Amino acid sequence: MSEYGEAVTKIAFYERFALVPERNRAVEGLLAYNRREAQKFLLKRVKSHPKDYNAYHLLAYLYEYNDDHRRYGPGFDMPRAIELYQKSIDLKEDYVWNHVNLGWLYRLSGRTDEAIRHFERAQMLDSRNALAAADLAFAYLDKGMAERARDVYETFLQRLGKLPESLKFKTFEALLLAYQPVTTELDDSRKVR
Repeated sequence: MSEYGEAVTKIAFYERFALVPERNRAVEGLLAYNRREAQKFLLKRVKSHPKDYNAYHLLAYLYEYNDDHRRYGPGFDMPRAIELYQKSIDLKEDYVWNHVNLGWLYRLSGRTDEAIRHFERAQMLDSRNALAAADLAFAYLDKGMAERARDVYETFLQRLGKLPESLKFKTFEALLLAYQPVTTELDDSRKVR
C-alpha cells in the first residue's frame, strides 16, 4: 500500500468511526475510491477487533463496488458483501444501515422476500428513514403489491409531518415514477447461492 493510500484510508477510517455522523457520503466515497487499500485496512481491523460491527459494515459496503469504483457494477462481490452484512448484523442487530444495504442486495439478487424482511426491520428501527421506506415500497412493487407499497410509503410520509426539502420522493406518485423493476439476470460474479 502506498503511503498516500494508507494515509487516506486511515483518515477515512478514523473519521468514519470516530468523528462524523453515520452514513457520511464523503467518507464513504473516499473509501470506495481507495477500495482495495481500504479493504486491506478493514480486513486487518476485523481480524484484530472481531466484534467491531462497523468494520464489517464498511467492509461489506466496499465489496458492493467493482474495480471501476462503480457500486453494483459488473464484477462486484455480492456474496461476500452479503456475508459481511450478516456478520455485522450478528454483532449488532439494530444497526439500520446493515438492514437497508442487505435488503438492497437481496432485492438485486431476486430474493425479494428476504429484502422485504430487512427493509421492514430497518423501518422498525428508524421509521423516519426515507431510504428504508422507499426501498420497502420498491420491494413491494416488485412483488406486485402496489397497495401495500402505497400504504407503507404514505404512512412514512405522515410520520414525517413536514417534508424536508432533501426528501427525494415527496409523494407515492413520485416514487412510482422512479420505480424500476430489478432485473434478476446476473452475471456469475453477482449470483448469490
